[in-house]
Amino acid sequence: MENQASREKTNYNLNETPWYFGAYLNMARHNMFVLINHLTEKFKYLGFNKIDDDCEIIKDNILTSIFNPNNSNYEAERFKVYKYLVKRHYLPFVKIFHEKNGVQLDSNPIVDYHRLNQFINISFTHINKFRNSYTHYLAVDNDKNIIKERKKAIDNLIVEDLKKLFKHAPDFALQRFKDSQEENNFNHLDLYSILENNKLTEHGFYFFTNLFLNQTYAIQFLKKISGFKNETIPAFKATLQTFTAYAVKTPDIRLDNDDRNQSLLLEMMNELQKCPNELYRYLSEEDQKKFQPTLDTNSKTNFILNSIDYNAIHDDDIDSLLSETTSLRRSTNRFPYFALRFLEENNFLNNIRFQINIGKLHVRSYPKTIAHEKINRRIQKQIKGFGKLSDFENKEAEVLEKLNFNNDNCYFDQYSPHYNIVNNKIGFFLFESGEKTVIQKEQKLVKPTGFISIHDLPKIVMLSILKPNEVENTIKRFIDINTSDILNISKLDAIKSNLTLTPVAFTKRREKLKSITTENGYEFLNNDIERKIFSENKLNHDSILTYENKKINKKDKEHISQIKYKLLLKNRKQNLQKALTQKILVDQLPQKVVDYLLNLESIAEKKLIHAKIKSIKDEAKSKLRWIKKEVELPKEDQKIKLGEIATFIARDILNMIISLEVKEKFTSAYYNKLQNKIAYFSGSKKEIIAMCKELQLFNKIIGHVFLTKDQIEQSKGIIDFYQTYLESKISWIDQKLFRKGKEGGYIIPDNTNVPFTISSFKTNIAAQDFNNWLANKKKLPINLPTSLFDKNLCESLCKKLKTNKIDYKETDKFSILFAKSLKNDKQPFYDFKRVYECSQTGESVLVNTQNIHGKAIKSKYGKRAEENEKIIRFILTQDRVVKRMCEFILAQNTTENLQLDLSSFIPLSNQTPLNSAFSFKHVINLEKGKMLTIIAEDNEHQRSEVEEFNKLTSVEDQQKYSKQKGYQWTMKDFGRFKRFVSDKRIFNLLSFLETDTVTFDFITYQFREYDKIRSAVFQQTFELEEYIATNDLENLINEEFKRRRDFEEVQFKVYLKVLENKTDSNTIEILQNIRNKFSHSEFPILDEKETIKKITSKQIDTFEKEKHRKGGVESLDLSISTKYLALYTEKINSIIK
Repeated sequence: MENQASREKTNYNLNETPWYFGAYLNMARHNMFVLINHLTEKFKYLGFNKIDDDCEIIKDNILTSIFNPNNSNYEAERFKVYKYLVKRHYLPFVKIFHEKNGVQLDSNPIVDYHRLNQFINISFTHINKFRNSYTHYLAVDNDKNIIKERKKAIDNLIVEDLKKLFKHAPDFALQRFKDSQEENNFNHLDLYSILENNKLTEHGFYFFTNLFLNQTYAIQFLKKISGFKNETIPAFKATLQTFTAYAVKTPDIRLDNDDRNQSLLLEMMNELQKCPNELYRYLSEEDQKKFQPTLDTNSKTNFILNSIDYNAIHDDDIDSLLSETTSLRRSTNRFPYFALRFLEENNFLNNIRFQINIGKLHVRSYPKTIAHEKINRRIQKQIKGFGKLSDFENKEAEVLEKLNFNNDNCYFDQYSPHYNIVNNKIGFFLFESGEKTVIQKEQKLVKPTGFISIHDLPKIVMLSILKPNEVENTIKRFIDINTSDILNISKLDAIKSNLTLTPVAFTKRREKLKSITTENGYEFLNNDIERKIFSENKLNHDSILTYENKKINKKDKEHISQIKYKLLLKNRKQNLQKALTQKILVDQLPQKVVDYLLNLESIAEKKLIHAKIKSIKDEAKSKLRWIKKEVELPKEDQKIKLGEIATFIARDILNMIISLEVKEKFTSAYYNKLQNKIAYFSGSKKEIIAMCKELQLFNKIIGHVFLTKDQIEQSKGIIDFYQTYLESKISWIDQKLFRKGKEGGYIIPDNTNVPFTISSFKTNIAAQDFNNWLANKKKLPINLPTSLFDKNLCESLCKKLKTNKIDYKETDKFSILFAKSLKNDKQPFYDFKRVYECSQTGESVLVNTQNIHGKAIKSKYGKRAEENEKIIRFILTQDRVVKRMCEFILAQNTTENLQLDLSSFIPLSNQTPLNSAFSFKHVINLEKGKMLTIIAEDNEHQRSEVEEFNKLTSVEDQQKYSKQKGYQWTMKDFGRFKRFVSDKRIFNLLSFLETDTVTFDFITYQFREYDKIRSAVFQQTFELEEYIATNDLENLINEEFKRRRDFEEVQFKVYLKVLENKTDSNTIEILQNIRNKFSHSEFPILDEKETIKKITSKQIDTFEKEKHRKGGVESLDLSISTKYLALYTEKINSIIK
């Protein structure tokens, strides 16, 4: 038999090369096997069993059962699994069964589970059938007739879903590649047909197969098929992108970094070269392109050289990899994570630890009946603790043991430790001594000592660098002062008695919105209006306090009243500051304490209640107007989201319950079920009514204030019910909570049953009594004031500026002083012009923000532009702090001598610090205590070639240079190394190594060799089956009918059975081992009988020296997969001959 390497085909199709498709269908089926078992482990509380073999994907398992709408046992968990699949991109095609194609899942939980369940079950059956049909040479029916045609038929039940998937594929592809593709590049795809007479066409077969392959192999699969090879023309590339739009992501195991500070350094430096999204979206198209990586021919050649992929690499691999590793646009602000990690890893806070959200713990489960349906009720607890992030990462078993819940059935449903940042704050715990970690126990919640605003993290980091220990000492001092002075009523009264205030007391005021209403909305007081009032009325800060003019309009009168209020408040605060000790600043006091000391009386209870109830009614009116307007539009123009409507109704029903006891019975189990039933309203009316009766919601004394059984029964669908519900709510508020007349308004009457949520307004207002508030405040964690670190930090920066003879103003705040200390160092992209809308013309114009600031921006380009520039300036300050964090870490490593200037972080430039050579090292723990160290670095030979190139001065010499021009491993490659996945092949690969240290390139080389050889193994198998079927058909069919037949194709083990009398058992064992391992995406396990020797460390060293020399690696004969193909070919040839 001819060796595969000597006759590589260029084009593949279903009729001539079925084995090629069989290879990838095996992979597709195996991907689903891996996914099913991953989901089974992830959601183990659901009670599904793992499957033992790829062929069992069609049997009862989590994916084939969870979405069955007829099984009420999983109703509460169904959406969690769906959301997990979408968020992790494990099965992208499920998105089309969602109301919004997988977008905004939390507010749109509407999924067509019937069709989704049907599609998964039928498509898994087809994967199995197609895999068998194209993997094996021969198929026979039960009458022993040979079946000549291979399978292409598709069950009619999923035909429309497949068509819908293909129809939406260009949209998904365009969304993903919008920076490099245009919509018209996808127009030709309308001409493609994927189905004919319920059979897959060639293109349909490719598309269906790719629904279950990951991106890399989906592209690799298509690249040898005609019509998918040319990537130089955008339309051809669009074809490739469309056919891989739903490529899956397989669950993987990521490597843990040994050096956490190095990991942090490299993550931060990679982030510094990226453009913040808040800036990027306001740049011109021309400037945006500066962040979109492209490769010229020379760069691609060099990239190929550095990738050590000698045969199979192609443009899409390069572009995808480059885009992935150098994505130069920030999607989120990672600064809080960087800052918290930096403070922890460098031990700046000896006795302070931040709050960590550890994960969700499954405590117990029990059966519960809701509306005559039995469900499995699960009790879960969100577990939090205090410590370093590293104290919890990858320590699930240890944490579970510490929790000590005295329950063997406890386990983490979701174990994902991360900083618990909520509402832009993070809790912290101040330890006195001993161990610096604490986790909540079964009945004991560990309360934070206090909260820090994440907006203060730049100051905290800089003060830590400039004055170590000062942050912790400052926090401790403030906690002591807070207890002894700020929350001490006798101390507060002493301060108050020393204050002379004029007037003695005055009431807090709210804007009179009616007075400032204009055609364009409310005209709130701003600096421009204030200046105009002072100028036109010839007033100053003193004279305006007594100014009266009955002739001015009501808008100006209201604005003057607001100015007076603001000035009076400012004067009173100044007097208060004089009365305070130097240890305390007014802006560090809680607002309630300031109000008490300044004799500021709260707004009357009546006004607060009126405003609150009015806002509830206004919300209902707004929603009602919107839905009525939407239903009048053509169906295709409507923006109605049924999921959001169902969520609102379920939440509002809960909020409109009268009795607290009834409300407390409305648990999450009831809420989730009611929300789900409302989402499918038309077919769920009986269940909704049953739940309402069970919860006594129709009881007008303790239940819902206006919901009735008739409202539900008489509504035609969810939209009709939504309108009825809103109308009833508005009517009920008008009838029960509104009093007419001059002294009227919205009230909470004493003689009317009102929702607990509304009746509790009065209780909450009473709790705001200062003495009640103070008593409660002492029990609560402390909120650190935002100005706590300013004085100390600014003094340190001023001292540094003075030493360096840099001018500054006494009034300069932290961000200005810090910028001056860095000589305004910043990335060049912060100076790029912005695209803003001109307030006068409404046209988009390019704005040089270096020449225009603050108020001028607001005047010319509106408030949004002004606010956006504030955000950009704050992010720039964060970047400058990140620079200092990087420099601090680098200074700890004496081997690094890197000059770090933000100005050198030029998009896609070769002169960035990120292009410095760097070495990465990871240790992975393998089975049975074995450890493997993976090293990624340029060897001496590579470095010398790059250094030789760097010495060239002329462009001509640089272009002619044929050796390595840039380092293969630089700081910017950390993302590529970090994403290197320890796939299961590495475990068997280890058995071929005599060393416990291996290079990244060597493993990558073995994996790529495996991928090239895989289809050749399937071809050899196919041709062996063909030989046996041709030469010993009668015997083969007799053996086939001795077994239980689950499908028509003759399995490989039947062919081996026929061979038992024609060859030795060792050959059969080798054939079976190699074929089965390649079928399951594994390396064969090293067997002494196979005469394949282990690879030594010396051979790996030789590989490193030869890997970039053309033909160098091939001459070393180190490809394990090639050796197995040769052995496989040898054994097959011995049979055929």
